Amino acid sequence: MEPIRCQGIEREAVLWDLDGTLVDTEYHWTAVQTELVGSFGGTSTESQALSIMGRSQTDSIKVLQRAGVRLSFEEIARQVTEGVRDSISESVHWRPGAAELPAGLRARGWPCVLVTMSPRHIVGDILNDFPANSFELAVTRDMVSKGKPHPEAHQIAFRHLERTGRGSPAGPPPRWERLGQGTPRIRLPPPGSAS
Repeated sequence: MEPIRCQGIEREAVLWDLDGTLVDTEYHWTAVQTELVGSFGGTSTESQALSIMGRSQTDSIKVLQRAGVRLSFEEIARQVTEGVRDSISESVHWRPGAAELPAGLRARGWPCVLVTMSPRHIVGDILNDFPANSFELAVTRDMVSKGKPHPEAHQIAFRHLERTGRGSPAGPPPRWERLGQGTPRIRLPPPGSAS
């Protein structure tokens, strides 16, 4: 495996997000959360939905409670994850190339790790539709005490890659940072192309 260099930094692995990157699940989460808020007579706004996307379960539940959902943390978590799991079981919308790219990279020797704040049982359902061995590890919200944007989930992925000697990830750095406009990106060769 030939490492890709970007400003002198070698990258030999890829970290993937799930929701909105590989599969279009955000509308499942938003629909279930909107329905839950509505069941308590509230109205979910677009800004509320956007404030929840990609955030920890704790942050999401606080937003739902502020919107009028009068249930315990545990009950909100249960209802939302069960609703999303039921919805996803009916249909999962893949992002273009999402099923093929991780498998293609793995076939070329690139370690791929999934890092998501979705719970393991939902991730497992979705991964059943991916080509076998697309990811060598899936880090889910069940494995962390602090959700995104805290870097704990990515740190677990980094430690796994270091422990297995699989290289340094082409994903978020150890400290979670949002890449600004003009930040160099690493371009991976398409699966099946010459290195």
